[in-house]
Amino acid sequence: MKVSLPLMFLKHRSKYAGPGDKQAVLSLRQNVYRGLDYLPDYYDYFIADRNRKCIIGEMKNKPVVFGVMYAIDGGRSMIGQAGRVHERFERQGLFSAMNQFLNAYARSLGCRARVAMVETTLNMYTRSEKFKQTHTEITSKLHYAGVITHTVRDSLQHIVSSCDVSADIRTASPAEIQHLMEAEHRREYLFPNNSMLLDYIPYQSIPENIPLLFNRNVQIFSNVCCEESSPHGLLTAGSNFLCSHPPESYTIDVFGTDSTQLENHILFHLHRALQTTHGEFCLQIFVEKGYMAQELCNILVKLDIPKCNWYVEGGVAVKSIVEERL
Repeated sequence: MKVSLPLMFLKHRSKYAGPGDKQAVLSLRQNVYRGLDYLPDYYDYFIADRNRKCIIGEMKNKPVVFGVMYAIDGGRSMIGQAGRVHERFERQGLFSAMNQFLNAYARSLGCRARVAMVETTLNMYTRSEKFKQTHTEITSKLHYAGVITHTVRDSLQHIVSSCDVSADIRTASPAEIQHLMEAEHRREYLFPNNSMLLDYIPYQSIPENIPLLFNRNVQIFSNVCCEESSPHGLLTAGSNFLCSHPPESYTIDVFGTDSTQLENHILFHLHRALQTTHGEFCLQIFVEKGYMAQELCNILVKLDIPKCNWYVEGGVAVKSIVEERL
């Protein structure tokens, strides 16, 4: 399908990334995302995924910029992932050109909006009027990040092993997720504003996205009870990837506002994290703002889990889901 390309891609060359381009892409720059770069672990999965297009921009036959377009919401939305520019070619408009190209390509496939997760606690640009003129906020969540050092890990091993994690937390199937999405009161309880932030991806809570939720490293768990008109319990997801500093990351996504079940789910996932990681790792947790966020802080203090001082102030930030019309 023909796409109107930005100037940079008319002057030079773009192509789909393949297995043979992996090292060149990963060599574009170092210390991406403060050491939490997921691309080395995800690259092979991304290029094989039929819902993603991985694009390389070249100058003189050498890669200088890379980006991923991921089509979600039944093809109605897209998200950009893993974008990066060679360190020697920064501030030359290449990243902007790549985004224009991905947007144009997405439009040609029928996508109507580009969604993204942005940090809005300290990021002045995402709080500016200029940004708000082109982006609409859909929802937001609180994001905790902290490094589980070897010392903290040893302490957690002892705490988790002595806790009685409730056996009613079960693996959630695609059929259960669809059931939870079908009724408005259940959907609004778990996914306010029809938004489901999972493994950093802001999906709409619609059936078309269910196959995308169960990817290579995400497992979803539930103890949601739907027998009454007012749901209770929580839906949580655990995902992990290899990075560089620290060498691994484990993310807990929490859906629902039953604070009485939060500690149970956190302990459940800490047990999984200690089983699936092999040393120091970054623990990341997303919860609803307000009382759930306060309860999370109380749990972290109780478990003696430190906040991360290199991420943002106190290791806690607000992450907003925004939409830009294509």
